[in-house]
Amino acid sequence: MKIMFNTYYDKIYKGEGGTINFTKNFIKNFSKKNHELVGLILHGKKEKDNIIEVSRTKRKDHEILDVTLRLNSFDIVETKKRKIPKSTVLPRKLLCDFFLQEKPDIFFLNGFSIAYWYLFDAATKAGIPVVVVHHGLWFKEFKNISKKSTKEAFFLMRKMERDVSRRAAKEVFLNELCLKEYEKGLKIKVDKKRAAVISYPYNEIFTKGSKKLKSRKDDRALKIGMVGRWDPIKNPQALIDLSKAAKKNGKDWRFFLVTRVSKNHVLKSQKKVISRHVEVVPPMPPKKLAKFFQRMDLLILPSEFETFASVVSEAILQKRFTLVSPNVGWSDIYRKNELENWIIDFGDPYKVIERIEKNCFQEVPKQFLNYFEKEFRAKKIFDDYEKLFKSIKKKI
Repeated sequence: MKIMFNTYYDKIYKGEGGTINFTKNFIKNFSKKNHELVGLILHGKKEKDNIIEVSRTKRKDHEILDVTLRLNSFDIVETKKRKIPKSTVLPRKLLCDFFLQEKPDIFFLNGFSIAYWYLFDAATKAGIPVVVVHHGLWFKEFKNISKKSTKEAFFLMRKMERDVSRRAAKEVFLNELCLKEYEKGLKIKVDKKRAAVISYPYNEIFTKGSKKLKSRKDDRALKIGMVGRWDPIKNPQALIDLSKAAKKNGKDWRFFLVTRVSKNHVLKSQKKVISRHVEVVPPMPPKKLAKFFQRMDLLILPSEFETFASVVSEAILQKRFTLVSPNVGWSDIYRKNELENWIIDFGDPYKVIERIEKNCFQEVPKQFLNYFEKEFRAKKIFDDYEKLFKSIKKKI
């Protein structure tokens, strides 16, 4: 089977983001399955002629196609009152011809953006089955990201996501919560025959060197950590409020946030006070992050919404639990395993303190750890994807 998928330049590929790690894992596992893997990178340049250029690079286990659209016009388009940045306007015909020439059996769209929607549009027009995995819900991620966000831009993104549900051969959601929120937010009903729930694999780097929690006699000097990008949807304000409340309650707790504080962002008020209440730690590679988890007594994830959050699984592999918001996909997994005491609304920091006091001495149950390692291992996840791809190919 020839599987084409969107991928990244080497400089980006060396990173450790969610979709990047997923792509690495996808290539590693599918290269063992005797399929032809073709990674696709798309960008555009302004030129005199409308042409498409493709450069090919052979890798050990897959091929990379660097697709450049050389266009004589980058005219802007409008939706209602919103002008879409000119760099997003790509001609459908050139891309359709590209897909017809390459003839992949499946185009696997791993993540979503405006440029990726143009790839999706061209592939479906060319009759190529497209599988889209919703690592995030775009309409939620986009909202309040920057001051440039407008109702019109939000409207465009919602329209593009609805279009995916209308035309994709299959949509993949990471859990039931993600599926429900997608339907609720877009006010649509996803065709269950064209949808699948396949979770996110854990990063096997984190399976090494895990420790047991040191036994404590009391909750003095607890270390509480949070990992997440500097973004409103991650809700860093909850960590600040928790630190303030703990101090008022006479708790000698330390709070840590692994992030990179952005200079130009909507979280200006949080930026001014974060260092007074929280120890900010810069992002780190997996091995160092594993050691960070081991130093913590527990983690929190107060996100306003999160489809999955790989940091929770990474912490579990270090025998550390994460207290999560009900809006995080992990809340589904906790409920299925009777771990509701690790789900809490972060709106009231004093109630969160009470829950931390109750939970801080609890170890990850062996039964749950066995379930987690079985259900979320990469081999099982990508076997499920292979079955999904093959079921689509049979229908063609």
